[in-house]
Amino acid sequence: MDLLADIGGTNARVAFRDASGALSHIHLRRTADFPALAALLADVAREAGAAPRRVALAVAGPVTGDEVALTNLPWRFSAQALAADLGAQEIVVENDVAAIAWALTALETSHIAALTGVKPGAGAKVVVAPGTGLGIGALVPDRRGGWCAAASEGSHAGLALPACLAGRDRSALASCNVSWEDVVSGMGLPRLYRALGGDAAIDTPEAVTARATDKDALAARTLDVFSLLLGAFAGDAVLMFAGRGGCYLAGGLLPSLGALFAPAMFLKGFGDKGRFSAYMAEVPVFRITHPQPALLGLSVLLDRAQGSRDKPRSASPAR
Repeated sequence: MDLLADIGGTNARVAFRDASGALSHIHLRRTADFPALAALLADVAREAGAAPRRVALAVAGPVTGDEVALTNLPWRFSAQALAADLGAQEIVVENDVAAIAWALTALETSHIAALTGVKPGAGAKVVVAPGTGLGIGALVPDRRGGWCAAASEGSHAGLALPACLAGRDRSALASCNVSWEDVVSGMGLPRLYRALGGDAAIDTPEAVTARATDKDALAARTLDVFSLLLGAFAGDAVLMFAGRGGCYLAGGLLPSLGALFAPAMFLKGFGDKGRFSAYMAEVPVFRITHPQPALLGLSVLLDRAQGSRDKPRSASPAR
């Protein structure tokens, strides 16, 4: 059995994969309940009664080497040490949104919902994933007829509204260095609500959405502004990657918002790009409805790794 885990800022989703590639025993754990990633994975392995042969992780943070630090969790780990602790023979670690990008190569059409009537063109497919934080990645053509997933930390680029946001909410935004993730994310919702003049005691996304559900006008406006800003960020990401293949929305926040997410406001922010508005009008937008796209992407990665090992080596060219 292979162990696959999608480690977000709030929740971890862990599954086992058998030799046929089927995922089973999907476990949900709150990351706050564990002191470290190794403890969480060991707990799931004990409950499942299975020692993993290989481990594949999708983590909410940059992956630049063996040492990995998560962005919105105080967790650091060595990939090789973690594999040894779990008794695994191999470990693969990928950025979580890059893993979702890999999933685009395997998703069924039933797990993709269109927000526009535009057909995908040739070019990169961009993934934008608001959750506890805000993730971005892309599936980029490799010019050999295949694809390569690209991770990005673009959500930490500066948002062009720092004076307004920092001026009204200095307790949460202590400087004028306001990133997109500071606002367009689960942890950003209460900041945005307070910045728009809301109650300073509102400090969770659940409190904002509860007020919006109860027809609080300012909370409803907050969700509209959130949807607009998410669209603006997603449109910027498409321009940065030349993402004519489409923009794909994922992450845990939009499903939790339900009808509070405003697609019309999103598309307004997405397409309003000045001289490039016509360009954006030809880029489709989709929502990924697969329940575990990062785990699916990790399964794709494991298959690619196995295929690379099984591929016969070419003979040296004749002289």
